Amino acid sequence: AGKTTTIRMLLNIIAPDEGSVLINGIPHTQKGVLDRVGYLPEERGLYRKMTVIDQLLFFAAIKSVEKKTALSRLEKWIDVMDLRPWLGKKTEELSKGMQQKVQFLGTIIHDPEVLILDEPFSGLDIQLRERLQEGTLELLRETRATSMIVTHHPEEAMRLGDRVAVMRAGRLVQ
Repeated sequence: AGKTTTIRMLLNIIAPDEGSVLINGIPHTQKGVLDRVGYLPEERGLYRKMTVIDQLLFFAAIKSVEKKTALSRLEKWIDVMDLRPWLGKKTEELSKGMQQKVQFLGTIIHDPEVLILDEPFSGLDIQLRERLQEGTLELLRETRATSMIVTHHPEEAMRLGDRVAVMRAGRLVQ
């Protein structure tokens, strides 16, 4: 449908054939614009040998968030996501669902203005899927970020989004 290509253009991984890409009204190629974007890819992008807390602090550091600020921002979400007992564990020791929680927190640690979640609940069991959706709804209510949630599940889109767009063959159809 063009979802992955659209995301790649938004993140300046590939250039559009025509037109322009604006993020909050600013060209996505302008220096610093992509620092305001939080991106959760469908595939896990974690370092398997790092501990959960080191991983989260690393994600914060690459987005220029100081350790003290990162720890303050993480405090609530570590408990919401039931990650506290896992903070000292290596990522490879975590289940797929727990890894997704870590990746999710790594996506929001820098308080992004724009949040892109690509199939954030795929491959998760139904209970975890529902808990992560609740956490996502809470986060979206609290944040001022413009959010784009990519999903193949219309019910998910309607539950999580204020507006739903449908793409077919790279074009917006609804």
